Amino acid sequence: MSVTTSPPAALASIRRMTEEEYLAFERHSTEKHELHHQYLLPMSGASFQHKRIVSTMHIFLGYILRDQDFSVFQSDMRVRNPLTEGYYYPDLVVVRGEPSFADGEFDSLLNPVLISEILSPSTSSNDRSGKFTSYQSIPSLTEYILVAADRLHVSHYRKLEDNRWEIRMYTNETDELPLLDGTVNMPLAEIYRRVKF
Repeated sequence: MSVTTSPPAALASIRRMTEEEYLAFERHSTEKHELHHQYLLPMSGASFQHKRIVSTMHIFLGYILRDQDFSVFQSDMRVRNPLTEGYYYPDLVVVRGEPSFADGEFDSLLNPVLISEILSPSTSSNDRSGKFTSYQSIPSLTEYILVAADRLHVSHYRKLEDNRWEIRMYTNETDELPLLDGTVNMPLAEIYRRVKF
């Protein structure tokens, strides 16, 4: 897989910032933005279905992992990716052990082991390619989950020992995702609880 390190042409008119400028700006902003190749990208709002799936997954994982050495965060926790020296707000993040942060503000994670994004028509392509490529540069990351919000479909990427990534697709309500080295089996029925298509 080739890795692109130059920004997409569509970003040419968007404001550029260094990491330091971005963090200072973002911490005083009333809206969320991501930083990609030093370009500031405003985040759009999420649909009801999107929010319901994120909430359900967060509650499920948080409850199952409550007495184990994991922390589960929702979409307000930033994650830094080394490839673009950028920052994203994943829909769901899991950390094993003590969270490590970019600085003393405790709001930009460096060591997620699992990241999940809920797909929408406007973000699907980037979540599958650009963001995934960037997330792969995080040494601690071993799992990436993409959840469709408009149908029963989950893509589970898992990092192998030789640093290749395998993908498995789940499309049946009775399917279960084995997560975090088998620590959790997450049923699709739980992910899509009360979601209507």
